[in-house]
Amino acid sequence: MELKNTTAIVPVVQNESIPVPAQVWDKLGDAYSTVEISEAAKGTAPGVALVDYRGMLYTTVAICHGGYSGSYTVECWQLVPRSCFVGECFYKDPSRNSYQNLIVQHKGKKFVMSKKVIFERELPTVNPIQLAEAQVYDSSNRGSGWRAMMFQGLEPIWKYCNGHPVAIYDASDNRSAVLFWKIGKQLHEYHLGKAVHDVYLADTNVQIAQKSTTRDSDWMFPAAAQVAQQGDLFAF
Repeated sequence: MELKNTTAIVPVVQNESIPVPAQVWDKLGDAYSTVEISEAAKGTAPGVALVDYRGMLYTTVAICHGGYSGSYTVECWQLVPRSCFVGECFYKDPSRNSYQNLIVQHKGKKFVMSKKVIFERELPTVNPIQLAEAQVYDSSNRGSGWRAMMFQGLEPIWKYCNGHPVAIYDASDNRSAVLFWKIGKQLHEYHLGKAVHDVYLADTNVQIAQKSTTRDSDWMFPAAAQVAQQGDLFAF
């Protein structure tokens, strides 16, 4: 156990859950560090990857892919610079069953895992892709995966959700609606959930009940305070 210096006070805040657009959710996953933490030697500060969200630093310890349910979450821990944290903190100790107050490091700079935050994936807020591009991608993937297993030989019905193309596969005992979005050159699938109804979809661009409440301005922040070097630090 190590006692901290008292140069700053960090208030204790309860765990929280934050909705974020899909493209932000994906970036949070890039900071996954559970393996590095678990394999670190006793008495050391595990090396972790960092991600910046709204001016705060986080490392990710769990990623939950909800499959066709559409429920996707990541468990992150907010990092406070070691020199700014007040209270007890600990180096790696296998006897402890919590990340709370664990000392970690990134490129030689030490941080404390101070608070757990769950980020929930919502609809992407990027510009929609063209329907034709989504149809080509969907068609090329019908021979394998969930399409071949549950909807073999079926043609989807196409709709829009916030301008994004949505393919609806409807069998007698199963139904799935998947939204297509793209960031950079990578096209992604976003399952809206088996229970989605046409009331949430339309043949033209509309605002729907599932639209993310997170505005672009809420996550377009510069990198966090200069406590970590650039490299595998993601800012968005």
